[in-house]
Amino acid sequence: MKSFLLKFSVIIIPVMVFVLSVSTASAAKLFFDVPTGVVTVGDKFPVDIRLDAEGQAINAAEVDFNYSVNIVRANNINLYHSIFVYRPVDPGFSNLVGAGSVVGGLPTPGFVGKSGLVAKVIMEAVKPGVMQLSFRPNSRVLLNDGLGTETHLSLVPNRLLVVAAPNGYKPNQPTGPLDAIPPLPFDVNIIRTPHAFNNQYFATFMAEDNESGIDHYEVIEVSGIDSVVQPEPTDLSWRVGESPHVMKLQHMPVTIFVKAVDRAGNIRIERGSFGSAPLRPNYGRIFALVLILFMLLCLAYFWGWFRDNRHKHVTHRPR
Repeated sequence: MKSFLLKFSVIIIPVMVFVLSVSTASAAKLFFDVPTGVVTVGDKFPVDIRLDAEGQAINAAEVDFNYSVNIVRANNINLYHSIFVYRPVDPGFSNLVGAGSVVGGLPTPGFVGKSGLVAKVIMEAVKPGVMQLSFRPNSRVLLNDGLGTETHLSLVPNRLLVVAAPNGYKPNQPTGPLDAIPPLPFDVNIIRTPHAFNNQYFATFMAEDNESGIDHYEVIEVSGIDSVVQPEPTDLSWRVGESPHVMKLQHMPVTIFVKAVDRAGNIRIERGSFGSAPLRPNYGRIFALVLILFMLLCLAYFWGWFRDNRHKHVTHRPR
C-alpha cells in the first residue's frame, strides 16, 4: 500500500504542479502602484491601477476597488494615458463607502503589456493610519478573442502608511501632465416620437473625453437657425442639462447649444437645430429676373415697331 501511494505521489504531484503553474501563468493581474515610503495627512497623491496581461491580448476590463475611506478620500479618477480608449461609462467613486469603478476597452490587437495604466486615482490623506486598497471580486478582464472571453484574474491588494502632519507642514500635490485637451467633437440630434415625452421634440448627445472624462453638460435653447450666434462659454444663460433633453421651445425653428465640460474644466460646444429657416429674399436673383423681363419687353416693342414700319414701307412703295 505504501509503495502504491509513493508511486501515485510521484506521478500526480508533478502533474498538479504543472497544471497550477499553467493556470497561474495564464492569469492576468490587476495591481495598485502607490508612492514609495509614507504620505502625510494633507498630501494629495496618485494611486495607479495597472494591468499585467501575462502575455494575453486584453480587450476590455471592469475594475471595481475599495479604499480606506476613514484614512483617505478620492479626489478624482484621471484617465490620462490610460491603455483604454473606449469608455462606455465615466469612472466613478464614492467617499461615503470608499469604493470606485473604471470600465474601458480598446481595439484589436488589444493590450499585451506588463504594466498598462488603467486609471490614476488622486487620493488625499485625511487621517493617520494604514490605507488599505483592494479589488472587489466582481472585477473582470476580457480577452481580445472575438468572443469577449473572461480570463483568469489575479487581484493584488496594496497598502500605504499615512502619518500625522507636523506643525507648519506644507502638503504635497501630485505632479504630472495636466489635462488641457477639450472633449472630442460630438453630435446633437433633435428628434421626436409618439413613444417618448408625449411626442415632444428632445435632444440627444454624448461627448467623450480621453483624458479626465466628462464632468457635466450645459445647454442653451435659442429661436431661429441661420441668424443664431453661438453664446460665449461664460454666458449666464447656460443651464446644467443631460441627455435626453426635452426641448423647452417646441415651435420651429429652434437651435440648441450643448456645452460638454470635462473634469479639468475644458469645454467643447456643439449645436443642433430643427425646423426650416424662413426664406430670405434673393435680391440679386430678383434684379436679374426684372432685367431679363425689361429686355424682353424692349425686344418685343422694337420688333413690333420694326414690323409696323416695314408694312407701311411696302404699302406706300411707288409703282
